[in-house]
Amino acid sequence: MHPRSPFNSPTLFAELAREYPDLAKHVIPPSSLNFKDPEAVQALSRCLLQHHFSLDVELRGDRLCPMIPNRVDYILWLQDLLDETAPNSPKDRKIIGLDIGTGASAVYPLLGCALRETWSMIGTDIDSVSLETACRNCEKNQKIVGDRITIHKSSVDGALIPLDALNLERIDFVMCNPPFYSSATDMLQSAEAKLLPPLTACTGTPTEMVHAPDGELGFARKMLEESRQLGERVQWYTTLFGKLSSVQEMVREIGAVLGGSGNWAVTQFVQGTTRRWAVGWSFGDLRARRGTVLVESVALAGCCPFPPEVTIRAGEKVQREKVREVLRELKTLNTVDPREMYCEFAGNVWSRAWRRASLRGTATTDGKLRLGVHVELLEGNQELEIRWVRGLDKVLFESFCEMMRRKFAYS
Repeated sequence: MHPRSPFNSPTLFAELAREYPDLAKHVIPPSSLNFKDPEAVQALSRCLLQHHFSLDVELRGDRLCPMIPNRVDYILWLQDLLDETAPNSPKDRKIIGLDIGTGASAVYPLLGCALRETWSMIGTDIDSVSLETACRNCEKNQKIVGDRITIHKSSVDGALIPLDALNLERIDFVMCNPPFYSSATDMLQSAEAKLLPPLTACTGTPTEMVHAPDGELGFARKMLEESRQLGERVQWYTTLFGKLSSVQEMVREIGAVLGGSGNWAVTQFVQGTTRRWAVGWSFGDLRARRGTVLVESVALAGCCPFPPEVTIRAGEKVQREKVREVLRELKTLNTVDPREMYCEFAGNVWSRAWRRASLRGTATTDGKLRLGVHVELLEGNQELEIRWVRGLDKVLFESFCEMMRRKFAYS
């Protein structure tokens, strides 16, 4: 679970039942629940949305019932992703997000807007019944989310990310919980292949669970193709996966599109025995931070992008002013906050070639940002963490780190 999730502690069904009679009739003494009973699962999801987020949500018995903890994890991960890739923007800035296939519950838009007052969300779907229910859910919760959610009907053959149809020039993120299976047969075979029966009842319709011909990977590929056309009109494109093999293949294809210095992020959500993976990619130069949005594991080996952070161990304690002095000596494009030691560069202004050109008076740049870095002192001022914040040139970042290593590793 995400560190900020309210579900880090076990849910005590008996205690919740005292406050929510609708859940009480499904609780098995002393404090358990039959997760194979669709009505019990729906009662729990309604209860959790009300208890933790003050959301009153209608959940249809003939549509997919959202598991609230992993939905919350996805939203919190997106918060981190956006916060970490906007170094000079306040966390309370206005954000616009798009939820592809929002479903009858509209749970992602509702959670996103409930958790942050400056978020606005658009939910799209092709199912008319789901859209009607989603609209009712948004109207019922206006006291919490205001008028910050828009529900839009899309079509099977239309764009997944319909910015032009929505009259939007750009948005901050796209999110999606795609149909996992390529066919009804694939869904059945997947269930039969599991060693244990499913722990939770599933009431999803074929529209919600199946995408032909290639399931979640085919859906994500369509998103990737659209993202190539839209580029930086969306800051972050993200989607969930239910199969690790899909994550591995998707990352390979993202890397082919974005190149060796490509900007993407991968994380894993765990709820009980269920694992889901989220992948995000960006055509912009704002780099995702490894510590909060990237999960490295044996399973994800090879899926994570070039590490955006490098730690240098100094030979002795380093004075903060000494680091500032080194940075001030460089011809920075912009020092956003010298106290925080964040600098932006228009090129390799620390190289010997640049120094020689400077002496001759011939050193010039085009003034465009090539690299943004943040330097921080750690471990009693004996370690320097250099974080790659902006830029698409991996070689330039490595060169900066090597320069800092020469100056401080044995100082």
